[in-house]
Order: sequence, then C-alpha cells, then structure tokens
Amino acid sequence: MISVEQAFLIAKFNIIILAVILIYIFKTDSLKTSEFKVVCSLIFGVFVGYYILQNASFYDFYLYAAASNLFIVGVSILAHNFMKAEKSKTVYLIYGLLFFKFLLHMLLYRVRVIIYDSDEPIMWLINGQSFAILFCDLLIVLVLALQVSKWKLRYMQFS
Repeated sequence: MISVEQAFLIAKFNIIILAVILIYIFKTDSLKTSEFKVVCSLIFGVFVGYYILQNASFYDFYLYAAASNLFIVGVSILAHNFMKAEKSKTVYLIYGLLFFKFLLHMLLYRVRVIIYDSDEPIMWLINGQSFAILFCDLLIVLVLALQVSKWKLRYMQFS
C-alpha cells in the first residue's frame, strides 16, 4: 500500500509533469486546443484535491478523492462550453479515465466505510485500486504529452 506521504509526493510530481505539459502548450502556440483547457482544469483540480485531502478523515478520504475527479471533469466541461471549444477524442479519453478513477474511489469508499472499519481485510482491494489510479494518471499524462507533441499516434491523427 502507498503511504499518505508517498501519495502526496506522487501528486506533486504529477502537478510538475502537467505544468511542464502546460508550458509546452504555451511554447507551441496551441492555446486554442481543447487539451489546453483540460490541462488547466487538471492542474487546478489536483491543487484543490490536494488541499482538501490534507484535511480528510479516515472515512472521508476516498469520497473527497472521488469528488475531486468529478470536479476536474466538471470544470473542464464548463471551460469548454464557455469558450465554445470542440472536444477532441483525446479529451473524451481523459474524461473516461477520470470517470473511471471516480468509480474506483467510490467503490473503495463504499467498501471501506460501509462494510469494514479497518483496512486489514481489504488490503488487496486498496493495493489494486492504488495501482489502477496510478496507471490512469500515467495514461492521462502520456496521452496529453503525445497529443501536444509533434509525434502523433494513429488514433490521434483525426482529432
């Protein structure tokens, strides 16, 4: 299981990577893309989630993490609608990954709070959920990095 200190370190590292992607978007003058709005909402959402999770209790930790993922999607959708930007396939993929993270957090919140009072009987579930969350974060960063770079994958050529 990942400790809380390691999780916050990984979250800081994720913010740094997203900030580098944002700087690269500024450098390549692709500010009108929908990925710019997603990266901005991701950074904002990770900061808000990081602040909220610092004060979370044992019972509310996964609920706040799930709300943070839903908040990121909501802010991004609002930004797209207010700026009348088209959403690409990449944005829909990122929304799907964030919604999957939301479902994983809600599942673990439900099992942890309603069924068990401690973490010992469900360590396999917590470890699996941690791995899936980290994998989703890695996929989001990779998809964004590939989308804003010059090197495109096949499915990204028509977005």
